[in-house]
Amino acid sequence: MFNGALVEALRVENLPNIKLLLSRGASILEFGKGEYGLLCVLRRFNGDLMRFLVEDCGITLPTQWPGKMPHPASMFGALYLAGASIEDVRRRFEGVKPYIIWPEAFALGPISAARSGSPVLVRISLENGGNPNKMREGYQSALQYAAAVKHDTSKSIEMMKLLLEYGADLNFYQRGLKLGGTALYKLAAGSSITQNGLE
Repeated sequence: MFNGALVEALRVENLPNIKLLLSRGASILEFGKGEYGLLCVLRRFNGDLMRFLVEDCGITLPTQWPGKMPHPASMFGALYLAGASIEDVRRRFEGVKPYIIWPEAFALGPISAARSGSPVLVRISLENGGNPNKMREGYQSALQYAAAVKHDTSKSIEMMKLLLEYGADLNFYQRGLKLGGTALYKLAAGSSITQNGLE
């Protein structure tokens, strides 16, 4: 009932309303206004707000990620942070990191970050244990997503370099995936990318 209002209050960081809505039964684990409250905070890497929820509002984070919610790695696909500097994203991430208690968020972070087209988020996810070759069923690898970015070739190349530095496999292919072959294949198919090259 109050979950939509809670998500709105989380988005604008209205602390008194957040506390009031939680006391009236709203939950950060429920959907409202287009997203789940917990992901609303995590996608913004908002450590201060997480601290407020846990310490001042008494929220207990679930030890198992709720199956009804999008994968926790989706926090690394946060377009809210895509234009921020690496220093700002790193500072914000360090604030929220103690509250990210689900290992799968880190392992699959590079996929979400590459899908969003953000080299900064790819770097942060890799620096914190992201696996450049880890796959989710039905998804491409992070390197395949990075190679497929068409709107900004320089970002695509930067993400691919980062992923390769961390051990991404150019020839990795998930059987049964009908999304266009290996990252090496995507590189060859993308003329703007191959013209600029990877050094």
